[in-house]
Amino acid sequence: MHALATLNNFVSQCNEGARNTERVEEMFRVSRTLQFAPHVRSPPQLAPACGRRDRRPVRWLVRSGEMTQIVWKSDESKLTFGKKFHKVPLYVFLFNDLLVVAKKTGEESYLGIDHCPRSLLEVCEEGPAAAKHSLLLTLLENHESRTVEMLVSCPSETAARRWAEALLPAPAAPGEALYAGWDCPQVAALYAYTPAQPDELQLAEGDVVNVTRKTSEGKLSSIFFTTRRRNQANSPLDAAVVVK
Repeated sequence: MHALATLNNFVSQCNEGARNTERVEEMFRVSRTLQFAPHVRSPPQLAPACGRRDRRPVRWLVRSGEMTQIVWKSDESKLTFGKKFHKVPLYVFLFNDLLVVAKKTGEESYLGIDHCPRSLLEVCEEGPAAAKHSLLLTLLENHESRTVEMLVSCPSETAARRWAEALLPAPAAPGEALYAGWDCPQVAALYAYTPAQPDELQLAEGDVVNVTRKTSEGKLSSIFFTTRRRNQANSPLDAAVVVK
């Protein structure tokens, strides 16, 4: 039994190593083909980065693909069903901690036009009847720190369902608490904190963060939010350094 457990552990480590290598290679490809428009504020860094201790990728691609944005033409004299709309082709990249909205500019080239932390993204699967296979995406804080709603249509019903499954947040584990972007609690740092991992937040005394997840161990996943500086990364935070 001990030999079998050792073998299973070895196989699991090999599989995880192969998956991490694949994720790093995918991020290399994305960083070469996806550029951001000059007007986009605080464009995220897409170059591969790994944790210093476990060497696991910090950011990886979850799903990408074509969508069509449905934009209603402004005509205040008509109701929604009487308004005309036009379609805008988009290409969406979903990472484990980030959503990037882009336009396809070539066979293997894309121009990013907006981005939003994944924890500040809301998804509704029921769109207007005029838009088939649609999803309503709400970016609670886009690159301009504004709330933006986007009605998008997927190529098929299956694609819409798979996108919804990928975009919706994972359910909380036993003992965990999840907070929506619009009602997450805020905490303030009692003293400075130097991160031990690349995906952790560096804090100064008095910094304020929005808490998006609290684990059963008391760890907080948070979005840095302060008038002094801003970090869009979805990062773990030790609860001992903050107070509600």
